[in-house]
Amino acid sequence: MKYSVQELREVLSLATPEQVAELRAISEVFNIPLDEVCAELLTLIDTHYPMPKFQFSVN
Repeated sequence: MKYSVQELREVLSLATPEQVAELRAISEVFNIPLDEVCAELLTLIDTHYPMPKFQFSVN
């Protein structure tokens, strides 16, 4: 799934300072842009905790 810049900003705005520091450290250690680190994190979360799919009836 592709995440928008707005979605990635929301993730960072909800993270604690310690979590942001960890994400930045991962970004620096592995030389990966911070937005890619966040996108991978969201993908992992979606994989382990998928959002339920709803089907609406026509009634």
